[in-house]
Amino acid sequence: MNNRAVLLVLFLFLAFVWTIYYPEPEIKKLKKEHKKQKKLEKKVKIKIKIKILRISQWILFFVFLFLCLLKNFIIILF
Repeated sequence: MNNRAVLLVLFLFLAFVWTIYYPEPEIKKLKKEHKKQKKLEKKVKIKIKIKILRISQWILFFVFLFLCLLKNFIIILF
């Protein structure tokens, strides 16, 4: 493997780890806020934020998975 391929694999691995780890502290923080809040309106907003973070986490995971598969296909061609 050449240097570009190694760097690309390293970048994809770091991006994958970031998509898995990054939303978790934010979600935990929002869940703590959710327990403290008594108003229904704020609870709904917090639940929506949690769902958006979860969905964005999965979208990023599949984007990076697609990029990884595309990278492997390009390396096979060349």
